Amino acid sequence: MKTYFLKIVFAFSFFLLAFLPFSAFAGSEHNMSGWAWSSNIGWISFNSTNTGGAINYGVNKNTDGTLTGYAWSSNIGWIKFGGLSGWPTGSGTQPKNAQINGNNLQGWAKALSADGNGWDGWVSLSGAGPSYGVSFNSSSGQFSSFAWGSDVVGWLSFNDVVVGVSVIDGGWSDWSACVDGSQTRTCTNPAPSGGGASCVGSSTQSCTVVVVNGSCGTTHYNCVSGVSENNTSGPSRWTWICRGSGGGTDSPLCSQNKTPIFIED
Repeated sequence: MKTYFLKIVFAFSFFLLAFLPFSAFAGSEHNMSGWAWSSNIGWISFNSTNTGGAINYGVNKNTDGTLTGYAWSSNIGWIKFGGLSGWPTGSGTQPKNAQINGNNLQGWAKALSADGNGWDGWVSLSGAGPSYGVSFNSSSGQFSSFAWGSDVVGWLSFNDVVVGVSVIDGGWSDWSACVDGSQTRTCTNPAPSGGGASCVGSSTQSCTVVVVNGSCGTTHYNCVSGVSENNTSGPSRWTWICRGSGGGTDSPLCSQNKTPIFIED
């Protein structure tokens, strides 16, 4: 219940945050990329090059091991690394900004939309009771394991976050509507990047338009019968057929056939 309520409160905050002057945080100038995942709030992007968004942003791993910059969640907004203070206390946590120490990521990050909205926004990058923490492989540049946000965020997986270019395999979009016996899809969900594999399979397939019930959006015909209906007008007969596209799952469409008839005196 708390999460659903906060999403309503966050909506207005995101609208404002989206227009803050983040242009200084250009995605191409930051060396981290990829995505973190929470089952509570979904994906968090670490670089605007992941999504091609209009606002440039990113998180950078600096030479001293500190992490600075901004990640983005479509559900909770901007998450800040570095430049924070007033960290919470907790078992095994480190009261400092995010920093790599050896093979471990320590310290804190924070969701900015939390301020004044009923939760603290803090994300602990390592701790104890139970023991948890994000690890870093300096050879591959790969992060792994989990951070923890006690309010809203929950467990946050860093398994798809890297320093360097994130390798993203392509994924298919949904099939388009069935038109003239054919429908298409594109390799854009997501598009392959960083040397990732392209989609496997065909981008086109045959399909069949089926008759479905529903309104055709015309005054001449309502698909109550589910098949067709004749409407005599003048010396011609119009047949209105209610069809569905995409296997009958989309909104019905109407077609018409004009055929001559005999008018009896």
